[in-house]
Amino acid sequence: MSQSVGRGITRGPALKSLTVSRELPQERGPVSEASPGQKHGAPVLPPARSPVVVFQRPRGMQELEDD
Repeated sequence: MSQSVGRGITRGPALKSLTVSRELPQERGPVSEASPGQKHGAPVLPPARSPVVVFQRPRGMQELEDD
């Protein structure tokens, strides 16, 4: 499952933006992580992506500005 998540993030830059937007509220509220986590279909995604999103958060914003 972890491998699939890595591929999705690396493959589609558009997914990065969407993931970042969804992860932002999750970081503030741990209870929110359960809701989006269930939507993805795997409760392991939220905690596994949390650290990754932190690094991709600034990158995603910069990419939008560069475009």
